[in-house]
Amino acid sequence: MAENVSRDKESWIDIVKWIACMLVLLGHFFQSMVKSGIMEAGILWQWFDHTVYLFHVPLFFICSGYLYQRNSVVETRNAWKDNVLRKAVNLGVPYVAFSAASFLLKEVFQGTVNEENSSNFLRTLFLEPLSPYWYLYILFFLFLVTPTFKSKKQAFISLAVSLFIFFFQQNPLVKEVYFVQGVARREIWFIIGMLLCFCKNEIKFDVRYLAVSFLLFPFTIMGYNKEMELLPWMLYCLTAGICGCLLVLEISFLLNDKVPEKAIRFSRKNTLPVFLMHTIFAAGIRSILCKMGITSLAVHVILGISGSIFFPVIAAEIMRKFPWMYFFIQPDLRRKDRSQ
Repeated sequence: MAENVSRDKESWIDIVKWIACMLVLLGHFFQSMVKSGIMEAGILWQWFDHTVYLFHVPLFFICSGYLYQRNSVVETRNAWKDNVLRKAVNLGVPYVAFSAASFLLKEVFQGTVNEENSSNFLRTLFLEPLSPYWYLYILFFLFLVTPTFKSKKQAFISLAVSLFIFFFQQNPLVKEVYFVQGVARREIWFIIGMLLCFCKNEIKFDVRYLAVSFLLFPFTIMGYNKEMELLPWMLYCLTAGICGCLLVLEISFLLNDKVPEKAIRFSRKNTLPVFLMHTIFAAGIRSILCKMGITSLAVHVILGISGSIFFPVIAAEIMRKFPWMYFFIQPDLRRKDRSQ
């Protein structure tokens, strides 16, 4: 789809991805502040951390499913093989490159990162992916097992199947294999995005859905830190996740034709680089400040969050000037698009 058409009709996709990226960034950043002892884990932070993790990554899967259904035709064996090859390159290259960089960083700066390495690199790469790169890892397997749909009916049937599978994610046999549990847990959001593509001509802001989405706040306030049995807990996660995704989607629909084009272009260019590099730069900034004896929370928040955004943007801009470098962010092995 041409860029001007995307800007006129579907800017909401870029807005959703940017909001989700910022929520992921904030979650990781403040986790590191607590881990390093710079910030106390107050009740407000604990609620925020609990709540955003119910829906920020599902938003990425919804967007990925939507774009997959919109742009690709994967209905035959040859189309499936072509799609798997492209995704292995387009997802695998940044996954391996930035997993390696993050793994090395965790080795060098142990004690100031969210999670320290618990195994060797090959096991981490293939069996226990690092955050946030596990998203690329699981996304590959979703592309591996999910064809595109010919009709809305097929999408609804697949949604019902994914809902059934969702409730098996805590089965001991499912939990033994990371990607199996990941697919069971995330397929439903991917299918929701694909289903949303069938309604793309009717997508618009609806104040009624926005009102429903605000149930996220009383729901998570009541549900936070409560002991629940397995099935109610998964129902809670699913319900709260739907409310959170609906909130961001409705805000994005509202802003669809209101955000300046320059901001949309900035988001489209930089969401992926910020997603891939924010933890690396945040850890570096935090380590430097700590070595300098600076422990002020305000200084860490201002420099850490701004650096987590702008340093990846600057790095990506430099890398774009050298295609062999930018290849590690976005290999872009071309797909055979749907005819529009």
